[in-house]
Amino acid sequence: MRISILNNEKTEGIENEASNGAEEAEVSQDAASELEAELAETKAALVQLAADFENYKRQATRRESETRDRAVRSVVEDLLPVLDNFERAVDAAKNATDMESLRVGIGFILQMFHEALRNNGVTPIEAQGQSFDPLQHEAIEQIESEAAPGTVVEEAQRGYAYKGHVLRASRVKVAA
Repeated sequence: MRISILNNEKTEGIENEASNGAEEAEVSQDAASELEAELAETKAALVQLAADFENYKRQATRRESETRDRAVRSVVEDLLPVLDNFERAVDAAKNATDMESLRVGIGFILQMFHEALRNNGVTPIEAQGQSFDPLQHEAIEQIESEAAPGTVVEEAQRGYAYKGHVLRASRVKVAA
């Protein structure tokens, strides 16, 4: 009888363990299915996010190009009247007898050109009489002068800045 009780206890223990193992297997399989579904959702979201980012990059590149094109167009529109007047001046110079009126006309065109540059943020760098500044001036020669040493005494080529940034340094002669 004792053997039978022990066998029953062992049998019940084995059955309980088997039942628990089956439940654990079911729970593990359910958890694995949930994890696989979550992984599939995450992958789909990642693919969508990558596609959205590629679209964003294309749109940003397109917008940047359009902005650059509008800026160039604006500058060209400002310069076209200057070009028109230069063409008129060249035509007028072919038959001109009055050089003074031709000089005045070309001076007017130069003034228009400077105004177009100024309207687009380009300003001349003042050099004459200023202290030499290597960030804005390029010294091409040092000459004897009554001016203080290091003073710009002559400008060989005007420099220009765009919104405070040097586009081209002024080429200058500096007092020795």
